Amino acid sequence: MEILQALERKIAQLIALTNELKSTNSRLAEENEQLLQKLTTVQSEELNQERLRTKLFVDDLIKSIDSLVGNEKSS
Repeated sequence: MEILQALERKIAQLIALTNELKSTNSRLAEENEQLLQKLTTVQSEELNQERLRTKLFVDDLIKSIDSLVGNEKSS
């Protein structure tokens, strides 16, 4: 009888541990999803900033080329 009670306690402990692990897993999955969303947002913002910097650089480069071509035509 004592062995059965010990076995029941062990089973109850395993059930409690399983429930705790499921809870932790759910919490971590939710946290992971939030972090992935933040990462996607940050990456998107960085990409947009890089595009803007590239556009500004290309615009300046085109202005410089136009200026050089205009100077050569004047000469």
